Amino acid sequence: MSNLYFSILNKCHRYRLVALALFSLLAGSQRAHAQIEATDFVVTINTSETFVLFSGNGISSVYYESIPGGLSGFATVGLAPSILYFEVPAPGKYRIAFKPGTPGQFGQIRFDLNPLLLLTIEQWGTSLWDSFAFSFFSCVNLSAIPATDSPNLTNVSSLQAMFLNCTSLSSAPNIKNWDVGQVTSMRDMFGNCPLFNEQLNSWNVTNAIDMSNMFQGAAAFNQSLGDWTLNATVSMDNIFAGSGVDCFNYSNTLIGWAANPSIPASRSLGAPGLSYGPDALAARDFLVQTKNWTITGDTFDNTCIKLPVKLVSFDVEKEESAVLLNWSTTEEIHSDYFEIQRSIDGQKWASIGRQTAHGESTVMQTYLYRDLSPATGINYYRLKMVDHPTENNVVRFSYSSIRHLIFDDARENLVYPNPAGQKLFLKELGRVRNAAIFTATGIKMVETDRISSEGIDVSRLSNGVHTVVLHFNDGTSQSHKIIVRE
Repeated sequence: MSNLYFSILNKCHRYRLVALALFSLLAGSQRAHAQIEATDFVVTINTSETFVLFSGNGISSVYYESIPGGLSGFATVGLAPSILYFEVPAPGKYRIAFKPGTPGQFGQIRFDLNPLLLLTIEQWGTSLWDSFAFSFFSCVNLSAIPATDSPNLTNVSSLQAMFLNCTSLSSAPNIKNWDVGQVTSMRDMFGNCPLFNEQLNSWNVTNAIDMSNMFQGAAAFNQSLGDWTLNATVSMDNIFAGSGVDCFNYSNTLIGWAANPSIPASRSLGAPGLSYGPDALAARDFLVQTKNWTITGDTFDNTCIKLPVKLVSFDVEKEESAVLLNWSTTEEIHSDYFEIQRSIDGQKWASIGRQTAHGESTVMQTYLYRDLSPATGINYYRLKMVDHPTENNVVRFSYSSIRHLIFDDARENLVYPNPAGQKLFLKELGRVRNAAIFTATGIKMVETDRISSEGIDVSRLSNGVHTVVLHFNDGTSQSHKIIVRE
């Protein structure tokens, strides 16, 4: 932790006597979420101190509740020159509902004083915001945004560096529905977010004039943005540098932009490391030669042709110390094999295995592969789908979307007891979305999304080894071997 953080914390302690006169702590018996209103901004945090520090404006108080429950109450937000803070009863995990100072109106919030605090964002609230520039910069523990609503961006012009260096952010399913029509700056917005890969193609970006470095270093980001209508003065320097955008999505982006009658002229697009296929050749030529674009860093790939393989699913999950990859196709024509590739940075890929394809098929085909030696940290996976050589001995191939898993040095077993008799209990209940239990032969015996402290009934399972698969709120999963016995 930085010296600046401790310096700020000491200042907060000196202001404690003044702050205590303002605090209204109502710990006790309120039901969970009872004091959370539609206008509130709601997050989960993990604090090692009783003082919670942040910066911004337009926030008057908070409602807190501990995770797991037991402690709840209100705290007035104090001000220790240029520092906002409030106090909770004890260190630990909390759900925090920030209350707007003016009804329906926030200013800005930033977690720059202690970016390790933030875990998830559960609700944006209906209140207006002024800015989200650098709001979650370097919040490396922010793993998911399960909020089903969207921030009110009516007055917001800057999302610059909003999620820059959020290295754990992997799930934000509702972000595709954000109304960003008034935003002018998206510079660095998802920079160095190596796990982020959400659909943004429906965004209205017509007022955005700065998209420089927007996805730089977003190694898992692999989406087409071909439906975007670009501003006439937009800057896109290195927008895709170091991203995971593959040949097909980059090609579709160029094709979509070239086909848009409102596409601006004389723009500069930095695309180092990207490639485009024959289908996008005319679109790129139109942008460069007719619209006077400058496109740098990309290369032509004549093998980048959409293959007649319909990949309908591709998932990865932890299986003890291994990774299980499974995928399904509904159509294969002239298909030769699938090459399984892994990367630790999302840029340099290595082949770790191969599965022979069925070749000719119009029915569902399912494939499995186990990576028995995943690396510590982030593991990225993708499939290289390869056709049989053509008459001219040309080998065509395409890539799947990228999936990822994180392996720590020491991974805690989240299920107990083991062996289990009547009930199986889960740790960290708030993380788990659903659970399933399989026999040793792969037959699913139990599946439930009722995750609670009452546990899962395993009394009807046969004695022996079973596999418990936990699916988490951030989109990842984990499996554990258990023994069931009477």
